[in-house]
Amino acid sequence: MSGNQCEAYNFSESEKVSKEAVRNFSLLQENFAHAFAGRLTGRLRVLADASFVSIEQMLYGDFITAMKMPTFVLVIAMRPLAGSIAVELSANLGYSLIDRLLGGPGAVAVAPRRAPSELELKLLDHVAADIIESLRETWVHIVALSPELQARETNPQLVQIVAPSELALVCRFKIDVGGVSGAMTVGVPVHLLNLVMDKIGSQRWILSQQTKKNDSSGPGQITQLLAGVRLPLTAHLGQAKITLRRVFALQAGEIIMLAGNREEIVKILVREKLKFYGKVGVVRNKRAVQVTRCMSSCGAVRAA
Repeated sequence: MSGNQCEAYNFSESEKVSKEAVRNFSLLQENFAHAFAGRLTGRLRVLADASFVSIEQMLYGDFITAMKMPTFVLVIAMRPLAGSIAVELSANLGYSLIDRLLGGPGAVAVAPRRAPSELELKLLDHVAADIIESLRETWVHIVALSPELQARETNPQLVQIVAPSELALVCRFKIDVGGVSGAMTVGVPVHLLNLVMDKIGSQRWILSQQTKKNDSSGPGQITQLLAGVRLPLTAHLGQAKITLRRVFALQAGEIIMLAGNREEIVKILVREKLKFYGKVGVVRNKRAVQVTRCMSSCGAVRAA
């Protein structure tokens, strides 16, 4: 017996999810990513994409420790299952979404180092609603979920949905909204999955078919969502340069001569970007503009 070597037994190893179960759960995450991208596109009225990147098993404590501060963490109860999940949005993604929800361009080059305010966290409830509806849709063949937002946190150490020593499946996603990319990470406690893992395995064929359907129809669905978006269109009739002295002296009824051309070609802008050229006319006693030339995606002019 003296020659025998003893090895420390890691009790958490016995709780690990099998590789096959992880693959099945990955299909579920791919479907969730497609559903979330569609809802985010509809809410923000800009093309959004969500892609499932990876999945990893780790201790929940390590998942929390890996989060940077400040960050945005949403705690969602997975009712009727006995447990919750933690959804982390990276700082640059969170602030970009907040800016877009307030009507801005969402261009956040460097995320502020300060913790977000209560108002900013409250705005993310809209994003949480899209996550919740996407979860409900994705899990419909597994269990009839009624997810609910439990908490919003900026300090990861306060997000203790399970003990730090418990295992969790950590799913990573890449989110792209209008050219701004960021990370979303979802931590799912293993004990929560154990309740439904058999059902996830039995529904693998359905999940794979949903994934193929989403891959083929996703762009069309996004185009359909964007088709009804109203965009500001402006026709520039001309411009003039006058002195500040004359600006102060302007009175009602004065005429300002615009610098134009003989053909009366006007620029037509969509969201302040030049897209067309046209001519001014009258249709049914109303001023109108006829499009004569179009700008291609590379900026070249082509006939309408």
